[in-house]
Amino acid sequence: MRLLFGLLLTTWLLMGTVLTQGNIGRIKGQVWYRPFIDSANSFENAGVPNCEVIFRSGKNLKKVVSSGEGRFETDLPAGIYSATTNCSLTPTSWQYHAAVRPDFEVKPGSSTMLNLMTLIKHAKAGKSNSGKELLEYKSNDLKSEILALKGTTVPSRRILVRYLRRAASKDLAEYEGRRDYRQNAPASVSFDAISIYADSLTIEKPALHVKAVGHVVVEDGKQRRIGNEATVEFDAPDPVATLTIAGELSAR
Repeated sequence: MRLLFGLLLTTWLLMGTVLTQGNIGRIKGQVWYRPFIDSANSFENAGVPNCEVIFRSGKNLKKVVSSGEGRFETDLPAGIYSATTNCSLTPTSWQYHAAVRPDFEVKPGSSTMLNLMTLIKHAKAGKSNSGKELLEYKSNDLKSEILALKGTTVPSRRILVRYLRRAASKDLAEYEGRRDYRQNAPASVSFDAISIYADSLTIEKPALHVKAVGHVVVEDGKQRRIGNEATVEFDAPDPVATLTIAGELSAR
């Protein structure tokens, strides 16, 4: 009887472990910003180390810290999450604005790439790698806007747009990022695990068809691709299937 009970207990424990593991998804990515490089075709990204990446789903919360290259990796129970960053500050460190990614899904047994772009907020005076004197630097964060898609053919969707300048009419909105001597802050649009970064974005409303132009970086949860232009249709049942990239180059 004891042997039978022991076998049953072991079986239950093993089944519980398998079920728990089957409900877990993996998230991996990088906290990064784009430094200013005096080149017309620069796609350079710089990782930001020692950033606390905070994942929230309802009352559940999990934190991980980015590596020296800004990379992070963690397992999360399946569900809908948001992510924010809090980068550490020491007397000699730069300050960074918080990166934000709302409403992305972690699926059971999945592995998803989710990079988080931040911006330099404050940097003390110093010298560049070439020895050039650099002035103290301060910068405001980009603006944010949520655009909603409502219809009967696809679920209700909300995309996050980040930008510096915006011009809009009833049917069209155009967004631009910011570039100065310290950093290149592209305009961006994100939904679930999709992110598109570019010098400028044009969004047709209400269908939320997006065209990105200039130093385009496209991330679809699995890979990063770069090119000159990209389009995506957020009113499609599967927006990833509509992604197109013109002038595609090797990802960096």
